[in-house]
Amino acid sequence: STSCSSGCGEGGGAMVRVLLCGDARAGLLKINEQVVRMHAKLEPKQHFEAIFCVGEFSASDCSLWSDGDADMRPSCPVHFIDSGSGAARLIKENPKGQEVRPGVHFLGQFGVTHVAGLVVAYLSGRYRADLFSAAADEAALSASAATPCDGPGPTWEEVRAAERLAEAAKMQAFVDGIYYTPHALEQLKEQIANCGGVDLLLTSEWPTGCLNGVPKEARAGLDKAAISQHMSPAVAELVSAAEPKYHAAGLAGQFWRRPPWTHVHRGEVVPASGELRCGVCRLVALGSVPNAGSTTQLTAPTGTGAKHQPQPNQASASEPKQQKWLHGLDLDPHAPPAQAADATPSPWLETKKNDEDKKLPPVKLDVTELMDPEDKRRWLKKFGVVPKDLQFASDRVAKDIEKEVERANKSKGPRRESLYGNQKSDKRFKAGKGSNDSFHQKERRAANGRSVGNF
Repeated sequence: STSCSSGCGEGGGAMVRVLLCGDARAGLLKINEQVVRMHAKLEPKQHFEAIFCVGEFSASDCSLWSDGDADMRPSCPVHFIDSGSGAARLIKENPKGQEVRPGVHFLGQFGVTHVAGLVVAYLSGRYRADLFSAAADEAALSASAATPCDGPGPTWEEVRAAERLAEAAKMQAFVDGIYYTPHALEQLKEQIANCGGVDLLLTSEWPTGCLNGVPKEARAGLDKAAISQHMSPAVAELVSAAEPKYHAAGLAGQFWRRPPWTHVHRGEVVPASGELRCGVCRLVALGSVPNAGSTTQLTAPTGTGAKHQPQPNQASASEPKQQKWLHGLDLDPHAPPAQAADATPSPWLETKKNDEDKKLPPVKLDVTELMDPEDKRRWLKKFGVVPKDLQFASDRVAKDIEKEVERANKSKGPRRESLYGNQKSDKRFKAGKGSNDSFHQKERRAANGRSVGNF
């Protein structure tokens, strides 16, 4: 059986009943059989209006369904994202989404859409750390290549590979089929900011840091080692910006409902006091459909030249306990996010404060990127360099000066300077004849009509 969680606020509008489903792995027939059994026990007006699948929808052989359900039409519309072996082909052929068969809809690579009156934000694919650090890695390699050192520096091929990866992360939405980039994340956040509020956020991965602030008893039984392999800091950034009513995730093969956390910006303003009462977000992580296709472990390598091919997981010695893989929700699309007595603060609130407290380095604009080829040619002809080279040389000189100062301070020790002005020169300027005499000597000299200097 599948219980339904209420996701309404105080709006009291028409409720939308939906199902959340974990990793299907070509298990569409199993999903439909379970939905048919549930609908048989419910009145027609209580039937589910949509099913949302997260995690791996495709199996390890890239198929989306088994041979037995090739002609089956699901009794409830299915909407899915994918991060399995078949996701690369889906994302490449249908980046904006498509109905891949009657009643089965691939939502797309990322975006915001409306399903059954709900505002649904979604992100297919997986996180790869080197794509989100590509710009910094490229700058570090370039600086290392241009700085003389004792050991061997990076090769020209390594520098060019880092430049290409940084360019791809900046200009492309996905790299190597299923790995989303900072460019995709920024575009999705822009769409979310203009949609008027998200009811449901769908991602394959768990948000990094979601266990922060959770009481020990509320996370008992979780396999933290398995969860850590499927966490994404990019998803954490996304859910923190979107502030949805519900967030569904998969991949870890575990069912878990996190205690709700309170939004920072999304809520209702109390007219009498002007106070902002923020609602909450509920994370629902789902298990895998039983008897589904084999799990696929997509390991994102850190090296820029490594291959990114899915590798099947090795079979475990003991079969884990089957986790709940379907979860029902009743949502009111017209109501604001509800409040909850057991809500925790946002897991990322402290992280935001720490980031704000950090001093940011001065922004350096690279004028070279804005120059057209003709401008670069004129610069090279007149000066022999482009502005980027000048900036790099200036930074290098500044670093050399800092190193020399540090080296001098270590050998001599730091130079001691008085907190006050040079009193010796002031005294020499103000002093007159007899300025060092005692008070009695000055009185005696004054009584005789002689100069006594300064008192």
